[in-house]
Amino acid sequence: MRRYTNEEFMDDDSFPFRAFPAPVSESIESHSHEFVELVFVVEGKGEHEYNHHFSPIAEGDVYMISPQTTHGYRLQTDSPLLVYNVIFQPSVFAEELEVMSRFNSFIDFFYIEPFLRSTASYKPHLNLKGRERLELKQMIERLIDEDRKREMGYQFFIKTTMIQLFIHLSRCYERMLHKVSFAAAEEETMFRHVREFIAAHYAQPLTLKQMSGLCGMSQSSFTSKFKQYSGKTFIEYRNEIRIEVAKEWLTKTDEKTVAIALEVGYEDLSYFNRVFKDCFGMPPGKYRELYRGK
Repeated sequence: MRRYTNEEFMDDDSFPFRAFPAPVSESIESHSHEFVELVFVVEGKGEHEYNHHFSPIAEGDVYMISPQTTHGYRLQTDSPLLVYNVIFQPSVFAEELEVMSRFNSFIDFFYIEPFLRSTASYKPHLNLKGRERLELKQMIERLIDEDRKREMGYQFFIKTTMIQLFIHLSRCYERMLHKVSFAAAEEETMFRHVREFIAAHYAQPLTLKQMSGLCGMSQSSFTSKFKQYSGKTFIEYRNEIRIEVAKEWLTKTDEKTVAIALEVGYEDLSYFNRVFKDCFGMPPGKYRELYRGK
């Protein structure tokens, strides 16, 4: 299977971003890539393969492709596709993504929706109509134009436009009255997917309310079932993963404790210190002294 690298698509290491129209005139075999890909279907219809699951796509569909994820396209003979692709490394929008991650609707679209699409219970992704579709099309066309011309200040223009795009898509996703659910999956499989998602996105501000809602359960029912299948509460499980990652940073890097706390998802240093001590019986600084380099 083909795996595309940043260098094959992006010519500026300091600003790994591209936006371009991508006519799809024939089926595209499964592949993966190092970067995030935002896809907007402008014309046509077909089928999109995502982690070996096929789903129909048509004009107005919008979806995210996470790095290292397998996907491809299967076309209908009478309907070639035109898609707009916006590809980038998350690091180029690190500050913007950090701010946006405070909003549940953005977390839903940017992180959770791509994850859910890889499960058998996934239902249709975001489809825009009317004014919403036109606004997104205009935003992406501005990005394409700026990326092509690269005039003075183009990087700043792209960053500000991407903020608008993130907000627009988050609002559109929030307005969808249909909430994706794991209800069709068996319970044990569902909670295995939930644990995998938490492990992959431990640093994000995921809440018990958000995760229970996505599973179609009350918070109390979700908490009970999560502990049944993992042996821990949702918060305990997430904290354990965060602290394990922090432990690696403490013993293998020179990063300050406050920076490590932020890196693994804790904005409150005192809370991080308390959770760490609960896990290892000592504060982070003492742990670093004892185990650095071992």
